[in-house]
Amino acid sequence: MSDFTDALQLAIDTANLPALGQLVQDYPDRDYNNISNNHASALWWSLMPPRGKRIEPKIVTYLLQHAPINPEQTLAGYTPRQYLTFACTQEISDIILPFLTEAERHFNKPAAQKDDLAAFHHQQDLSTFVQALEEFAITSSTSTSFTLDELWQNDELIDKDLRGFDFSYTNLANKTFVRCILPLTGPKKLPSTCKLIDCSVPMTHTYLRHQWPALFHQLCKSTTPPSAFTLFCLLEKDAQAMLSHHDRYGNTPLISASGQKYRRTLDYILKHPACDSTILHQTALNGFNALINATVCKNASNVNAILEHPDCDEHLLTHQNRDGNTAFMCAVALESDNGEIMHNIFTHRYAPQQFLLTQHNRLGHHALSLALNLNIKFQSQSQSIKRLLSYGQKIYPLALIQLINTIFRLEAHIKAQPTRRLADAKKEHIFEQTTTLKEIIIFFLRSIDHANEQKAQKLFKKEYDLLSKFLQANISFFDALNPLRKAIYQHWQDLTGLANLDKSHSCQQIVKITC
Repeated sequence: MSDFTDALQLAIDTANLPALGQLVQDYPDRDYNNISNNHASALWWSLMPPRGKRIEPKIVTYLLQHAPINPEQTLAGYTPRQYLTFACTQEISDIILPFLTEAERHFNKPAAQKDDLAAFHHQQDLSTFVQALEEFAITSSTSTSFTLDELWQNDELIDKDLRGFDFSYTNLANKTFVRCILPLTGPKKLPSTCKLIDCSVPMTHTYLRHQWPALFHQLCKSTTPPSAFTLFCLLEKDAQAMLSHHDRYGNTPLISASGQKYRRTLDYILKHPACDSTILHQTALNGFNALINATVCKNASNVNAILEHPDCDEHLLTHQNRDGNTAFMCAVALESDNGEIMHNIFTHRYAPQQFLLTQHNRLGHHALSLALNLNIKFQSQSQSIKRLLSYGQKIYPLALIQLINTIFRLEAHIKAQPTRRLADAKKEHIFEQTTTLKEIIIFFLRSIDHANEQKAQKLFKKEYDLLSKFLQANISFFDALNPLRKAIYQHWQDLTGLANLDKSHSCQQIVKITC
């Protein structure tokens, strides 16, 4: 970098307002939007204080008012506004944000790069055009040509201010940083052989020590994944305090990270030695643990990462949120990723499969009844129902009970419809429900003797014939299903010895008797 940028960086770091003002007056045409190897602007440099110092609002506001600054230029994936909002204290952001808003309002965005490229097409000489295009590509590259060989010997850097460098494209294997100020930009992952000893990032300089856990939690909530440098430096301070922090909703950093689209931050937390069984099992105020939150966010990759943790056990899999739903029940209800989440939870090595199927939420629903109830209301969850039925004999008692309850609910649903419900659209709606019911009935008939469908059909031949006629639209719903329901009741009484089985028997009571 030039003498100008060195002087500009020094004036900002020392909060020397007269020197900064003189530079801005003497060099109004210089590039204030790229004063370091990682393409940080003068504004960003003022937001990244050196060790032992905090952001100086007077420097930041002066740059916003008097220097040709792009107030929307990003660094490490963040705009200055985003950075001030979540990575700076309220006191500092309250002072600076009004000036930033005014600067954004008056800022004239630079012409699009495609306009510069179009100018090259006016070149008459093809070789000149190609050369100009190559030069443009080089100057427009976001990667840096900086290498560590320029800075250290013996793979070690000690007491260095590295705020202006970008290590995103550098191999950090076997490298060691000791008491260094690391940049906000950095690698997505740190090699296991890279060591950071007592290092910091400028972000930590804007907070007091007791505020670092809240800062770490904010990073885990960010839609832009922070660099490995930032996560490591914060966890190195006090990993237990960082991972145990709760926000106003009771979420921990692990729970917050489990709901993000990217997996990088979650992986970094799960692989940290401080992420033990206690951290993994922590819950928010709504009863969500990390597994339930990842399931509700329909993120199969994050669910798999949590399931692979060595402390993932039966307690985590069977934990119920405030509504009484487990992660498995949430997966059934949301019917996400074609059942991948549901299947991976059910087949986990510590999953109590029969318990997952029979466990009830606060409304009295187990997994199958929840799926069927949603199917009746919203014509959804058909894939969840099919996958549940594929679990075979483990689901048999529930399928039988649920068949009875489903018929009751469908009868009530149809009786509640107005007379004009015979319109074509509503016929299709009812047929959709009965198609799902058919799958349950066929499964039940196949499961009665645990052998084959022919024997089941023989046992309920009359009722099965009625069902076939109904599905062919030759007879009505009630004419087909009422006899079937009575036959199922009789069979269930014979099977269990219960003389008076009626609607007063809850699913939970019957399952307890028969399972």
